[in-house]
Amino acid sequence: MKSLVSSRTGGAQQHINKNDIENMKFVLPHKEVMCSFNNVVQPVLDKTGIICLENNKLSSIRDALLPKLMSGEIEVK
Repeated sequence: MKSLVSSRTGGAQQHINKNDIENMKFVLPHKEVMCSFNNVVQPVLDKTGIICLENNKLSSIRDALLPKLMSGEIEVK
């Protein structure tokens, strides 16, 4: 990681050269390890996606209701 970060170039917006990535060596775990990791992580990622969609829906509802509440158009008892 240090090697990758130190190879950044550019002034205002630093970037990493494609060739630097292509020439790097990576350690890949065995397929069984990757499958086990995926079995643990995938449900968390799925739930995160569902929560993000739900959050967007709730934000839309809030944005629609708040002006009406503030103006008195609707009331909460």
